[in-house]
Amino acid sequence: MKPRSRADWRKMSEKDRREPGAPPLSCYLKPSNRTYPYKNWDGSKWVISRLLLNSAIKLAGLHGHAGVLHEAQKIKKRQFGA
Repeated sequence: MKPRSRADWRKMSEKDRREPGAPPLSCYLKPSNRTYPYKNWDGSKWVISRLLLNSAIKLAGLHGHAGVLHEAQKIKKRQFGA
């Protein structure tokens, strides 16, 4: 997803321009601690981010969280086919 330019931001409706607030628990791979986020706010909804998934995979492997690692890899394969 490409970043929005200032002109794009001005063209958006007030509803789409709203700030998302705190991310819901569904944006995290480990929601009990609010760690390993994998979704980004795109201006109107939360979407899965390849960059955040890659970061979660690396960090989960580094810290030995096998469950989070497998879940992130499964989501990445399902969403991006890699």
